[in-house]
Amino acid sequence: MIALENKNKIHSLDNPNFSIVSLADLLNENSHLIENSDAVIHLAAKTHSSTKENKENIAEYKKINVELTRTICSLSIKHNIKKIIYLSSIKVNGEYSSKHGFHEEDKPRPNDIYGISKLEAENLIKYLCIGKATNYFIIRSPLVYGSRYKGNISLLIKIIKLGLPLPLKNIKNKRSLIYIENLNSALLSCLRDKKVINQTYLISDDESVSTPNLIIAIANAMKKRIIIFSFPIYLLSFLASLVKQTSKFDKLNNNLVVNNDKFKKDFKWSPPYTISEGIKKSFSRN
Repeated sequence: MIALENKNKIHSLDNPNFSIVSLADLLNENSHLIENSDAVIHLAAKTHSSTKENKENIAEYKKINVELTRTICSLSIKHNIKKIIYLSSIKVNGEYSSKHGFHEEDKPRPNDIYGISKLEAENLIKYLCIGKATNYFIIRSPLVYGSRYKGNISLLIKIIKLGLPLPLKNIKNKRSLIYIENLNSALLSCLRDKKVINQTYLISDDESVSTPNLIIAIANAMKKRIIIFSFPIYLLSFLASLVKQTSKFDKLNNNLVVNNDKFKKDFKWSPPYTISEGIKKSFSRN
């Protein structure tokens, strides 16, 4: 097994069956790095850390999320790789869902340049694989937790550590997440399966959780006391608009539910960990 990292300095592992090399080694036109491989799992991406729609940012998303995908997929096809597994994002479906959740057959409605670039990459993979020996699996996931934290999760951890009371008790939304070990299990299911080909799937933990309950669960795992009190939602929304944080408040307040039934049925799969177990394992170290 070979892992590719986009770093100049690559650390080594004491494992004869696993090696880590630079992504640049694969992109070299004379590279034969993957020619004897059965599958490629493509996880590389510029994430939604910054989605300002300026020329520089748009070009960076295009370069990493679309053109790099073109190169990796083309190399996979060139070397007759049996399958390429591409980790996309639920942001391809949109920012918010009904309580019934997103499904695979829903029309994609990405709302920012990150989601748009991931949809472009998906479509590119489908196009390049037409009539080729390389089959594709496109996996759209919600927020992944269990490793390094960025964005809203990182902010929540800081707030919990500070012990600040939060006026979020009236929020009754549902949000889907996926624990990193559940995602790994799903990707392994794609690797091992020999029947399913050329499909797009949504993946998530089985349970969804409200923002207040998520904060409480994280605080409990961290063994921190947290106070969440009631406050009118419309006033929270108004205050968020005053400080130009409407989009962040919407993420805390709205639904983003993922229906993973198709993946579970086709692969006879269930997440190894519940969301409670995943949160406990993820945040007890903080």
